[in-house]
Amino acid sequence: MPDQRHTERLPLSMTVQLIARGFNRRSCRMKDIGPGGALLELPKVAAEGEPSLKQGEVIILRMFLGKGDAAREHELRARVVHLDAAFLGVSFFNPDDETLKLLLSAGAQASEKQGVLTPVARSFLEQLGQQVAGFCRYRLADFFKSAEELLLETADNARSNTDQRIFFDAVTLLRKQQATLTARFMMALDKTFSDFDEKTSQSGKRPDVSRLALVDKGQFEEWLIVKMISSRVEANCRTPLFALQIRLNDLTGVAEGQQQPNRFLPIYVCEAFQDAITVLRPDITLEKLLYKSFENTILAGFEGLYESLNDTLARGGVLPDLDVSRYLVKHSDGSEELVTATQLQSVVQTDAPQGEAVKGEVGSGVSQKAIAGSGAVEGAAERVVNRIGKADGTAAAAVGVGAASGAAGTEAAVEIAATTGAVQKSENQPPKSAAEFLARAGSNSAQQRFETSQRDAKAAVTALKRLFEAKNTRRDQDVVNESGDGTPPVAVPQFEVKDVQQSFDQLKLAGKDWQPVLQTMAADQGCELAGTVQSIVQVSEGVLNNLLQNQSIGEPAKAWFRRLELPLLHSLMTDDDLFQREDHPARQVLNRLARLGFRDHPLTREQEETIAKLVEEIAQVFNTEPEVFDKALGVLEPMVKRQEVSYQRNLERVRQLAEGEHRLDSARQRVQQFLDERLAGKRVPKPLISLIDSGWRDLLVKTHLRLGEESREWIEYAGVVDELLVIGDDMHRPFDLRNILRLIKAGLHELGDTGGRQQQQAVAELKQLLSGPQRVLGDVAWVVLPALQSEEKSDPAEERWLEKWMDRARRLQLGDWIELRHRGEDSDRMRLAWRAADDSKFVFVNHQGVKVSDFTLRELAALMHTGNALIFEGDDIPVVDDALEKVVHQLYDQLAWQAMHDELTGLTNRTEFTRQLQRVVDDAKRTRSRHVVGYINLDQFKLINNTSGFAAGDQLLKDVAHLLSKALKAKTLVSRLNADEFGILLEDCDLGKAQQLVSLRLGELAAMKFTCNDQGYKLTASAGLVDITYASDNDANILRAAEEACAQAKTAGGNRIQIYQPDAVELNRRDNVMVWVSKLNQALENERLTLRCQKIQAIDPTRKSQELPHYEILLGMRDDGGEHIPPSEFVQAAERYNRMLAVDKWVVDSSLHWMKDHPAKVEKLGMLSINLSGHSLSDAKMMSYIFDRLLEYGLPTNKICFEITETTAISNLPDAVDLMRELKKVGCRFALDDFGAGHASYNYLKHLPLDFVKIDGAFVKDIATDENDYTMVRSINDLAHYMGLQTIAEYVENEEILVRLQEIGVDYAQGYGIEHPRWLDSL
Repeated sequence: MPDQRHTERLPLSMTVQLIARGFNRRSCRMKDIGPGGALLELPKVAAEGEPSLKQGEVIILRMFLGKGDAAREHELRARVVHLDAAFLGVSFFNPDDETLKLLLSAGAQASEKQGVLTPVARSFLEQLGQQVAGFCRYRLADFFKSAEELLLETADNARSNTDQRIFFDAVTLLRKQQATLTARFMMALDKTFSDFDEKTSQSGKRPDVSRLALVDKGQFEEWLIVKMISSRVEANCRTPLFALQIRLNDLTGVAEGQQQPNRFLPIYVCEAFQDAITVLRPDITLEKLLYKSFENTILAGFEGLYESLNDTLARGGVLPDLDVSRYLVKHSDGSEELVTATQLQSVVQTDAPQGEAVKGEVGSGVSQKAIAGSGAVEGAAERVVNRIGKADGTAAAAVGVGAASGAAGTEAAVEIAATTGAVQKSENQPPKSAAEFLARAGSNSAQQRFETSQRDAKAAVTALKRLFEAKNTRRDQDVVNESGDGTPPVAVPQFEVKDVQQSFDQLKLAGKDWQPVLQTMAADQGCELAGTVQSIVQVSEGVLNNLLQNQSIGEPAKAWFRRLELPLLHSLMTDDDLFQREDHPARQVLNRLARLGFRDHPLTREQEETIAKLVEEIAQVFNTEPEVFDKALGVLEPMVKRQEVSYQRNLERVRQLAEGEHRLDSARQRVQQFLDERLAGKRVPKPLISLIDSGWRDLLVKTHLRLGEESREWIEYAGVVDELLVIGDDMHRPFDLRNILRLIKAGLHELGDTGGRQQQQAVAELKQLLSGPQRVLGDVAWVVLPALQSEEKSDPAEERWLEKWMDRARRLQLGDWIELRHRGEDSDRMRLAWRAADDSKFVFVNHQGVKVSDFTLRELAALMHTGNALIFEGDDIPVVDDALEKVVHQLYDQLAWQAMHDELTGLTNRTEFTRQLQRVVDDAKRTRSRHVVGYINLDQFKLINNTSGFAAGDQLLKDVAHLLSKALKAKTLVSRLNADEFGILLEDCDLGKAQQLVSLRLGELAAMKFTCNDQGYKLTASAGLVDITYASDNDANILRAAEEACAQAKTAGGNRIQIYQPDAVELNRRDNVMVWVSKLNQALENERLTLRCQKIQAIDPTRKSQELPHYEILLGMRDDGGEHIPPSEFVQAAERYNRMLAVDKWVVDSSLHWMKDHPAKVEKLGMLSINLSGHSLSDAKMMSYIFDRLLEYGLPTNKICFEITETTAISNLPDAVDLMRELKKVGCRFALDDFGAGHASYNYLKHLPLDFVKIDGAFVKDIATDENDYTMVRSINDLAHYMGLQTIAEYVENEEILVRLQEIGVDYAQGYGIEHPRWLDSL
């Protein structure tokens, strides 16, 4: 890499002819000439049938060069080295010296044109420079994240371990040098914007014509990369850049036909970046990746930046009414070009046929300046008028006169066209869509969330339909079960969608009570509401309820939504793709109303009245005038756009103010540090203190802020302090009194009148101190300043947890939302608008773009740690999409509730009770807490069923369930396990208290009077209790023991409690646990643990044939005789005695080492899944260990999947999420094991960054015969797919199960029906 990073380049705007094989002559524009080559702008529309240019192709460039009679056609040979749709980079070979010299001279002359700056102009330019620098500073965080991800992605796709190592090393270096690169980048920008008086070429340097042709290949290629990137950005930002150039010309007063050099062009920012990345010393491959990230992050937002610069100048009075559209020229091929008034003359000359004269008359209002010339061309004038797009007489006359009068006349003609209204002015265009609005707001994460929500809203509809189907299936099954004999009930006529559609006039009359009216209408016809109708009503109701619960929406908007309840239902009834079409009018209206109705963005009374009238009109005619939503949208859309423009302007003001305040605070802190270093704890001349207090401190702050510490001014002003300190210490030291006083007066003059009399007194004291014999002063002239106080040491433990949360706060991106909670239930939602480059401060705005809060990093971290600042998805997601997603989740929760609960009693069922029991057992092992499980069986319950029937028995079971559940503590669970058997789980409870509680409930049961058919029954129950401690067995054996104890109580006569007493076999089993711990330790030490694997296979036949095999690695152990022992025997001991971390480490290391030793086998595998327990996922050291192994072995990380087991053991979910994301960045994937019903499972699914979901085998194994299990698996599969995850079914033992899974659409299957486990080495 050459040391000279800033290679000279010269801007040109010259038409050249391009000649290549298979081409006719093609005109293009030479934009820049640089080291050994040039950048060409290709025509927008290629000639029909022309072949495409190719990399490496040799071309010829011809152009006219020279002046007057010496002008002739010249030719250069070049090779194509870079090519895209708009630009062509070429390198010269064997260039003709004369031709090259003429080209370079033309470029040098073009770069020398510059106006003289006034103080006002310089002030404006400095302000614009600060805006550009501030914007780039905002985006640097996005750049570093993008660059790291791109490097890791490239490493993932590397062809060899050596290549992969290069990119991994680059990531490490980028992280290490992030602060240095940032500092260099900002210093380079500050230097670019520090002296606007210097004449400069577009490269930021005075051109040296003699050196441009003598460059090496790397230097040329680097120049070309930078130039092509900046040219693409210029092309994308042509309109705001054009307006900015016109305003800069006006601001600086450049002469006619010239342009003020624009220091804010992308090329200058690119060069600053080019200088910054020298700290990385990248080769050309890495450099291209860095530039790609730079273009996609920082430069991607330049269009909005240039609009902001224009806004700053316009608000400052620089051409506030500038209308760029009047400079728009339309070409015959349909393309458009922006041209200056001077350039318009060349357009006229180019288009004018020879020998035609102007015949048109000059319209009214034409100035004398415009009439000054003669002899132009009427045909050319007409063509220019047509290009501008207006053909009325005034415009024609204006352009015609301009064509006749040269450059000056052309400028006057355009001026006439604008002042007479001939060229239509365009308004400041607001964003055309919410997506564009988010992009302008500078929020990549918000933009991604918006796009994701659009995709998810469509997927949600499918998920909703499947969930409703699953819910109805389960409901119908319950009806069949309740019939007693398994026969389906008698069919009832259905009140279908078409019937509802015909009833909306009556429903409108009912108002908010329309639902009972709908039920009555169906009943009057002997019908019940059809399942489809019920589903639509539930969706409509769910969306509306979620809209009303949205905390960001104000009460007026909620009133609008309530009024639109029936119109929404009608839209769903008549158009079932309402939620699948982003542009559906009804959906758009709801989203627009929500955006207008945010509670922190109040509307005017006139706006509220307009919207209320509009909503009322929709509510009245929605079922007779379908176009009412389109009409409403036409009214709401302009209001939303005005609101969005207002938000953007407010946001920009907040950012500018925050950046200015931060720079001022930083300057003040640095000046205070400077003074403290010199004065604190020292004996200081009193006149020096007077000088500092009278304004010298402010002068230092101002100088640091504007010029920095490397400037001459700072060195001089800071030197005054140092000089006076030295003079005070050594009164006989010679010094330059005149120079010191000159600097002091110059500095105080720079401050203006600030300080006044105080300044004069300070100067007088200094003169006294520095003049002649009076330099020897008494003690009165000295002050001893206090020493700096050392900072109080904080608690190391507190600092550790705070550092974690500060890391989390640092990961916030511009545009991210937080919810700030106050005392009580109050909360505010706010969006990150600005952050300091050093993350020392964060500024948040509301929906108006108005600042509402700012926090230091520590303050924000503390709020996040206490739960008072929560990160959430944000209000940039359209409210309908957000509400729809919530409906999906609520329906899944309902279905999950059904799967976990007994339909008759409402208690949890045996499956959920077993799951909770397992959790409690694990907790006892981990924390040594004590719990109790009870098994309760009703005595003689069959007698009631036989004598009074099933209905009486069911009622009795409900009464018993109510009795057992009443007045229970929060950590007590009661479940119905079988027909007349109940379970009770008491957490944090010993046997004595448990026995008292259960005895009380059994006594109440015995005293309960139950009567049916005038016959009374006395009911008792028996119970068995088991103590749960750290030494207890697994959950299945514990529940079995409780059932055995209950049976003993029943055998002993019933109505009593039996405490389980383990027999010798049980005690022996407990002793064996300790034995297993010893064996496990020996196995870890002696390499007796083993690895097997089991195939995971795609279910779809096409995918099965196309994908490489996927295997899960299984753990085992060999006993003393070499026989294989399954993990169930020793994993329990490992969990109980905290050995799982050691086991996981062995599995990870052994698995990765096997992959390293068998690259050929790994190449033929799709993926290897490695189990990782929740214990390990919560351990930061384990994650470091994994990263170290991945880097050491250089493995293809895209073939590694970590399967998360024991999610209940995850002690810190946010930390686990962070660690998983870090591993995903390097290419690893994650699967969640044993996913089932329940909020906890769903919580992990929602928050963990997963790729696969493994459906709990408990639901899969009976899927071929159990419809409830089939329904549950189907709903889990739909939910996972809705969340963008693939599914894997466990326990696939036979073909029947596989067929049912294929019906559902599960992605993968695993089990004995696919393949039995095998040794890993056998692959």
